[in-house]
Amino acid sequence: MVNKILITFFFVFQGLLTFSHNIDIQIDNYPSDRIYMHQYYGNTSILLDSIFKSNKHFIIKKSDLSDGLYFITSFQDKVLAEFVVSVNEPDFSIRFDFNKMGEKIQIQNSNENSLLQLYHSQLLYYSGLIQGIQNAAENYEENTEDYLFLKHKIDTLENESLQFQEGILKSNPKSLVALLIEMALEPKVSIEIKDEASKKSYFYTYRNAFLENIDFKDNRLLYINNFVPRLDLYLDKLIPQNKDSVIYHLSDILGKTSQNLALNKYLKGYFIEKYYNSKVLEADAVFVDIAENYLNADTSLLTEKRQKYLEEAHSIRPLLIGKIAPNLQNLIDKDAKKHNLYNLASKFTVIYFFRPDCSSCKQSIEPLKRILSKHQNNGLSIVAICNKYKEEVSTCWDYIKTYQLENWFVLSDPYFLSKYEKQYRVIKTPLIYLLDAEKKILLKEISAEQLEELIDNYIK
Repeated sequence: MVNKILITFFFVFQGLLTFSHNIDIQIDNYPSDRIYMHQYYGNTSILLDSIFKSNKHFIIKKSDLSDGLYFITSFQDKVLAEFVVSVNEPDFSIRFDFNKMGEKIQIQNSNENSLLQLYHSQLLYYSGLIQGIQNAAENYEENTEDYLFLKHKIDTLENESLQFQEGILKSNPKSLVALLIEMALEPKVSIEIKDEASKKSYFYTYRNAFLENIDFKDNRLLYINNFVPRLDLYLDKLIPQNKDSVIYHLSDILGKTSQNLALNKYLKGYFIEKYYNSKVLEADAVFVDIAENYLNADTSLLTEKRQKYLEEAHSIRPLLIGKIAPNLQNLIDKDAKKHNLYNLASKFTVIYFFRPDCSSCKQSIEPLKRILSKHQNNGLSIVAICNKYKEEVSTCWDYIKTYQLENWFVLSDPYFLSKYEKQYRVIKTPLIYLLDAEKKILLKEISAEQLEELIDNYIK
């Protein structure tokens, strides 16, 4: 389903040179009178129009198409064909047989689309051969003569496929297919890995080359399907996943796209949503920083979600790693004694929000018990806050007996006095925070199993 915000983006960003296009599509044996036209857009696609058949032809007449990669789908929502739209080739035709999908598509009056079909057919050819040999290789032990022979055949075919693609880059460097290939190919690194030093050198050379040759001023980048995935790979796998590193690289990418206004604006919105939804540690810090900076600088950005994201950033900021955790007051134990988080003298505190009827919470108990057993002598305490109210609070105290949690601080807030749900964004349970002696947040929103893996990095 197309997100309405993306449709808004599309019409806002039609700042490219427009031209009158006349695209004739004929689909033999197609059992419907309608096809659907889509445009790739960043990491998604936009439904542009439904086209009705007229005298056995589907005619697309438009004057607002940006140069890029498009596709048509059937009444069954299946992709029928991809095609290139170029200002240099406004009139062309496509013909294929619905009953022979995958066979050659006939193109007239478009070198771009002839090249695209050649590219698709050759990739399909090589991938089919390689997959068949890989399946055959599974029947042999590794490093046997037959296995090595088949492995050599795979290497040969992969090299042939690479040479074919590099040939397109040389013969048609300005084509859209060349742009697609550039986004798909990995950097070549001529460093032999011999030891740890050469391994690091290889990695940094690879990373530095990953985005090096991209022309970020190319307006077509926004309208192909493999540019944003390349950025995602770079941001997710090739750079350190801490706030400062990520923000630096985001700023670098946006700086490179500063002359490509449509792409620059799209990426700002995309990055905000990417890090808002990310589960990576410190992604929330990235979100808070870029949401406040980008949205306050441009009030036309993400207009339908702008206020939501600004409010979320304001809510998350006090809970970022490195911040002093909000105090928890007016919590009571099973004897109705009041407790205050800041008065708890522990070198380390695990805050564990739970519900007695939460199955995932029950799975957290054993890892937390092991953590406390290992680190209690190092000054670790567990504050378990039961997310039940009024007459249901009795189930919190039953939890202590059922799971033998007498050495935990099991607390509740029967009458909503502490407002901990808002302070700590307790949207779901279990929810875990790790604090130091000053109640500074060290870790947050991780599972008990993850905490068990990471806690030794903080408690020596």
